[in-house]
Amino acid sequence: MRTLTTLVGCVASLFVAQAYEVGTAPQKKNVMMEAFTGTGCYYCTDGHAISERMTHVWPGRVFAVNVHAGSLAGAYTTKEGDTIGSYVDCESQGYPCGDVNRLDFGQPTMLMSRSLWQLAAASVLEEDAPVNLLMQSSVDGDTRTLTIHVEGYCVDPPAEPLRLSVLLMQDNVWGYQNGPESGDYRHMHMLRRYITDVWGDDLGPLGQGDYFSRDYTYTLPAQIGDVAVKPEDISLVAFVSNGHTNIQQVVGGKPDYRNCELPFGMALLEPRIPVYNHYGFRFFEVQLENLSDETVDNLTFEVTAGNRTETVGVDSRIGPFGFAQVSIPFSYDYSVRGTTKYNIALVAANGKDVARQTLSGQFVKPFATTQQVRVVVQADDRRWQNTISIRDAAGNEVWLADTEQQLIDQTVTLEPGQDYCLEVADEWGDGAYAGTTGYLELRDADGLLIDKQYINGFGSRIFFSTPAVSGISERRMPETDEPLLFAPDGRRCAAAAKGLMVERRADGMVKKVIKK
Repeated sequence: MRTLTTLVGCVASLFVAQAYEVGTAPQKKNVMMEAFTGTGCYYCTDGHAISERMTHVWPGRVFAVNVHAGSLAGAYTTKEGDTIGSYVDCESQGYPCGDVNRLDFGQPTMLMSRSLWQLAAASVLEEDAPVNLLMQSSVDGDTRTLTIHVEGYCVDPPAEPLRLSVLLMQDNVWGYQNGPESGDYRHMHMLRRYITDVWGDDLGPLGQGDYFSRDYTYTLPAQIGDVAVKPEDISLVAFVSNGHTNIQQVVGGKPDYRNCELPFGMALLEPRIPVYNHYGFRFFEVQLENLSDETVDNLTFEVTAGNRTETVGVDSRIGPFGFAQVSIPFSYDYSVRGTTKYNIALVAANGKDVARQTLSGQFVKPFATTQQVRVVVQADDRRWQNTISIRDAAGNEVWLADTEQQLIDQTVTLEPGQDYCLEVADEWGDGAYAGTTGYLELRDADGLLIDKQYINGFGSRIFFSTPAVSGISERRMPETDEPLLFAPDGRRCAAAAKGLMVERRADGMVKKVIKK
């Protein structure tokens, strides 16, 4: 038993070639996030979002499998899904529920509520895998033949016999889903079929240092149930377990495509931390999903902020069917008063036109504050997830908090006349929760609250600017040579001839200016 409180048609044949490509150095365990779901389940879309987010937080290491099983599965049920669902008794646990590598984490059953999935996954990802795995696969568009080759190496195999499972999933299945996103819903990582036996194929006796391999051939049907099976939407997961529980290692991914004319395309998505009311970076961020089997190396955007529009090229490597966040350089005059509307359009990738997609919003300039600021942050009780920093307008880190403390309360002195961002980034994308929702505050040197944000999703930001001058300055008018005094924000205080009494704080900043 584990605990979540501490992290530290199908043909199979023996592959006889001895030139194994699987690595022999110890690997860390990967994770199969097996979520039990159904179209009649109101909260299942939240479970889908969590498992999808996990694949983005740990790309190539977490593989989501959404299993439609039980009375709420609707048209997407499979005999394998029902078999597994019946074994774990998902119906009695309530949907959505799920397991991580079919392990026992001290819950009443191996099934857990969605609030525990990431914590369990992070625990498993730190462990060494007793078995290394490699999978290679391809699909032929002419014959719809899927070929799969799996290799394994036993680093330190467990005592119990091992079994190899290979399953087929499908993305972009559009159909009904109950819940907040009800209606025509995009189902992802949907279990469609097991290529092996549902409880895996026996690998026979294995000892330390032994290799094994298996080959599989499967012809994609035209449809499964009422859903057309499109080669471009399929993906595979292979794992080694003791059959019903205790998955030792997982690999997965898309097959190589042969004789397939896959459409080239990209999906433009909101950044991890969206633009809210205030903004001050000299760049915009977006997330991109490569919808094709072609590697993307360069992107072209059309960016508009206020009355200014620029075409911006960005070099960013995104592998086939990959996912990435990119920064788009764009310098904007943040002294502009009022609301600025912005639009970010993706217009080309690899020099090819793509279907135009646009992200839009609006913002106002950063808050004006003092050169010395006070940062107050109630961080996550899982503090390793949080990075608390102040970044300049170019995104460079100029101050980093010590996240050993759950409550940060620190005064920071910055350069005058600059735009900055106080940022709390949450690595897991689940927000900061420590009994109550975490928050960040920005206060000036006198303790006056400038702004407060709660920490949700992948994080929150407060944009602010420091005054251009660090105290009262005197300038003379060129026409009259009249001396004038100006406050730190550049505003004229009063004519020097009228007399002023200036009270300064200990840091040299002006506290107040009073006419005599």
